[in-house]
Amino acid sequence: MSAFELSPRARIDLLEIWERIARDDIDTADRVVAKIEDTIRLIASRPRMGHPRRELLPDRFLFHSVYSWQIIYAPDSLPLRVYRIWHGAQEKPEIPDP
Repeated sequence: MSAFELSPRARIDLLEIWERIARDDIDTADRVVAKIEDTIRLIASRPRMGHPRRELLPDRFLFHSVYSWQIIYAPDSLPLRVYRIWHGAQEKPEIPDP
């Protein structure tokens, strides 16, 4: 299994996703976060599977969708670094310095 790390902001994003969904359904919150985490593990083994969003961020970041969220990561980082888990309806994502 390939290694990855979550930025502090990405960890907060995951917690906020879980909390928001858990207000209505804890089981669904658990499933959504587990799906995001599973997808991050998959991306770590195939880092080029995402796509750029040039209108939002430079090409050094790729995006991969899970439901309504976008995993934003740096495909060339070792270990793979996830910077944000961003909801597509939000404003332009703020990315912490690498």
